[in-house]
Amino acid sequence: MNKLVKIFSKYYVLILFLFLELLSVVFIFQGKNYHRSLFINTVNDATGNVLSTVTNYKDYLNLRDENERLNVEISKLRRLDSESITKINSSYTFINDSVYRQKYTYLDAKVITSTVHKKNNYILINKGIRDGINLEMGIITSEGVVGRIVSVSDNYAKAMSFLHKDAGMFCKIKRNEATGILQWNGDNPEEALLIDLPLTTDVIVGDSVITSGYSFTYPKGIPMGIVKEVKENQSNQMLEVAVQLSLNYNEISRVLVVQSLDKDELNKLQKNTP
Repeated sequence: MNKLVKIFSKYYVLILFLFLELLSVVFIFQGKNYHRSLFINTVNDATGNVLSTVTNYKDYLNLRDENERLNVEISKLRRLDSESITKINSSYTFINDSVYRQKYTYLDAKVITSTVHKKNNYILINKGIRDGINLEMGIITSEGVVGRIVSVSDNYAKAMSFLHKDAGMFCKIKRNEATGILQWNGDNPEEALLIDLPLTTDVIVGDSVITSGYSFTYPKGIPMGIVKEVKENQSNQMLEVAVQLSLNYNEISRVLVVQSLDKDELNKLQKNTP
């Protein structure tokens, strides 16, 4: 206590000065809207700059991982057909037949936000109309189907995730091309059900499940998961196949937007077929 008294008696002028300065600042900002707004804006700007710097630093640290992921995507497409990919500016085009007629285009995009634990999940990406994005385009990664575009603005697009009650798609057992409908079970974001398979279908645990290519939205052969359990439903004489999804929907950061160049023609043909 004596030490505290000695310190105060020695520096009381400085302490008093600082106290009065602080009091003056408080009165100014409480009484003047302009000064208060200036103070708040200054604090907000400083906070924003700090957060921006931290975000940029994190992005820099993650840049190598992002590039590696993108390279995996490109190499995956190259492995499908070594002569099938041509780089045009920032896009990659996929040519999938013997006369090199182009069937799909791919555009790299970044995921802005996504959900996984809702009953109906959606994803927002940083590409829109100005980048050539249209409704019903598919979104994929090297590890599986992400979803399809359901809403688009100039610079952004919203996609219905595969983790959605209406996002079922035709898929095949890779080993024998037995075809069924793969749909999310509505609960676990790591699992789905392959249904509409007769009891006589040859399916075993460990089989790979891939896209069938029937929807005109996604190319054939995109990996979707591995069969983890096979059950018989005697009531409808169908199999219920539990599939462990290969794509971790919690960790999606970069995606490829797929455009089928034949989709409009095929849809028109289907509509005109009796």
